[in-house]
Order: sequence, then C-alpha cells, then structure tokens
Amino acid sequence: MAKWKRELEGCTEKAFTKKRGPDPDPVLAERKKVEKAEREIKRLQRELEEAKVIIDIQKKLSTLLGIKLPETTMPGDEN
Repeated sequence: MAKWKRELEGCTEKAFTKKRGPDPDPVLAERKKVEKAEREIKRLQRELEEAKVIIDIQKKLSTLLGIKLPETTMPGDEN
C-alpha cells in the first residue's frame, strides 16, 4: 500500500509540473516586446511634446507678468 501511495504521489507531481499548451514562439515573443517598446516610446514622445508646450506657455506668461525666471539649460538643447 505504501509503495502504491508513493507511485501515486510521483505521478501527480509529474502531471502538475508539466506545462500545457504549445511551446511559446520566441520570434513572436520578441516581436511583442518590440511593439510594446515602440508604443512606450510614442507615449513618452507625446508626453515630452506636451511638457515642452507647457514650459513654453509658462515662459510666455512669466514674461507677460514681468516675472524673471532663472536661466536653465536642458540636456540635449543646443541653443
């Protein structure tokens, strides 16, 4: 009886450790990663453009109100 129980436990462990379904396609997985990264880049570019517009408006508003802003340079600006 003990031998049968050990064999049963061994079979159930094997049955539950094996993954079901088809093997994942590495090319498809890589393509999905690239597409996700491209979407993230586009989203960040939109956010950057929005931030630039907001900063430009803030600069114009401070000029209109006569508020002097400290001169700062952004990394990548070549003014």
